[in-house]
Amino acid sequence: MPAAVKAADIGASKQGKAGRPPRQYYHARFGLPLTKEDLDYDSEDNSNYIPDLRGSNKALDEYNDVTFEEKEAMKLWNQHIAAYPPYGDGYVPLICESFVRQYGPVILAKGLRHNFLIHFMNLWDFSLIDGNHIKRLIAIIDDCNI
Repeated sequence: MPAAVKAADIGASKQGKAGRPPRQYYHARFGLPLTKEDLDYDSEDNSNYIPDLRGSNKALDEYNDVTFEEKEAMKLWNQHIAAYPPYGDGYVPLICESFVRQYGPVILAKGLRHNFLIHFMNLWDFSLIDGNHIKRLIAIIDDCNI
């Protein structure tokens, strides 16, 4: 009996209201634990937030086994995903289409069409987009050449 009392006493000291443990809240975008001071600030209000991609771009530049074109393609894609994050698998086709409409001329100017075809095939391989969508995406890119 004394062992059970000690365990109950330890648990009670760590619990919040109504015998429940205190709730930990996390930042909506970063997933980091919030402090008590952060609870008054609503991170969802910061809708204009675009993360600083310099660190990510610098890390990509340090790869030696990736071509310059592959790095440029990854940087463009990361920039777009940071600005328009897909909140579920169903959004990936829409994100891809908005990407090629926004960056189609850049993709062609930098000679990245093949890199994005491979990227879209990778998305297809993970069942995030279908073959007809890939055809439409490449057609949109090719139409930027006119």
